[in-house]
Amino acid sequence: MADVFQLSVLTPVREVFSGEVSTVTVSGHDGDFGVLPGHVAYITSVQPGALVIEGTGGKQVLAIGDGFAQVAASKVSIIVSSAVDASDLDAAQVASDLAEASNALLQYGPSDAEHKNARYDQAMALGKLRAVEAR
Repeated sequence: MADVFQLSVLTPVREVFSGEVSTVTVSGHDGDFGVLPGHVAYITSVQPGALVIEGTGGKQVLAIGDGFAQVAASKVSIIVSSAVDASDLDAAQVASDLAEASNALLQYGPSDAEHKNARYDQAMALGKLRAVEAR
């Protein structure tokens, strides 16, 4: 069994990461999940949060949007709505975005379109905050 596997992280507009890694940890629907070389194959949803990549080049953390992951023994593909390097995020700005989204949730009822948008913005801000903390 190899010590590494191929990882591809894609968004609708670009390939964010492609290379060999030793482990990856992803925010999933039921919590974080980790993948090591030789992992059993499966497909799962990905939630906004932190994507932690570890390999020979060190540790890289991305703040990701929602999407899905396809896991195989020697290759993992993660396709998400957005991905930003956590080192490019400002913790104060992320906290401000979270507060703004949380306040918007209080202003609209669950049947309002703005409520749905604010809920998504809140999830993205929480994901970015987790990525900032993980870096």
